[in-house]
Amino acid sequence: MIELVKLIDIIVGFASPIVQNNLQRNELLIKLLKQPNLDPDHPSADFTAVYQYTLVEYGIGKPKPVLEIFRQLEIQAIFRKALDQNNSALLLQEGERFLSSHALGNQIGRVLDMWMAF
Repeated sequence: MIELVKLIDIIVGFASPIVQNNLQRNELLIKLLKQPNLDPDHPSADFTAVYQYTLVEYGIGKPKPVLEIFRQLEIQAIFRKALDQNNSALLLQEGERFLSSHALGNQIGRVLDMWMAF
């Protein structure tokens, strides 16, 4: 498995230009998944592989501070706990708590403010 730091850098590097349509996004997704050997046709069932695959799938086009959140061990633990308990509300509650107490939360707030300005 590839380290999340490297995976985030790969996602940001490939997706820097705005992805304009679904075909371009799908081609980019396939390219990205091949970089860290996350086979889209036969994804592994272990949590780490699913987490990384999902980060690639949904991380395309997202600002780096947003992706950095998912690198945090506490966030990964929250995702795992919510998955194990089949409790998405737990993910939202614990995620909001994390963001309100972590410096990344401030960065995300600034990114969201910029997005909202458009």
